[in-house]
Amino acid sequence: MKYSFFLLLILFMHSTNAQDLSKHQWNDRILLVLSEDFENSKIPLEFFNQIKELKENRDGFKDRKVVIYNVLPTEYQFINTINRKETDWIQSDSLFISFNQEKAPFKVILIGLDSTIKATQTDFFSSKELFAIIDGMPMRKAEMKSRN
Repeated sequence: MKYSFFLLLILFMHSTNAQDLSKHQWNDRILLVLSEDFENSKIPLEFFNQIKELKENRDGFKDRKVVIYNVLPTEYQFINTINRKETDWIQSDSLFISFNQEKAPFKVILIGLDSTIKATQTDFFSSKELFAIIDGMPMRKAEMKSRN
């Protein structure tokens, strides 16, 4: 409850400056991949490894209705796994400011259909780990059950 209030407050405060994540509620799960942009764009290797891992497993993310935001301090990119489209990098710092207040060099955040934070990790997150978390969620179990 406290996380959802916090998330809604952050989204409301930054809705004029950044991608409004609330449009995904009840439609998509969100994966935020955040990275500090060190001197002269020396981004941590985990960021590139994470993006590679996610791209290699797009079908699994599509099946689980996960959209991805790659977030740097001054820009972000939206990846829609459902239709396999990526936006160009969009200039905005509000997603980074909202979700990396502790200034972690690298961070992955999984947000559920209900817009609450389900998992946060400050190192590489394998697709297998992410899929296990998502597949354990009640709404995901209902999705899988309705297919059978």
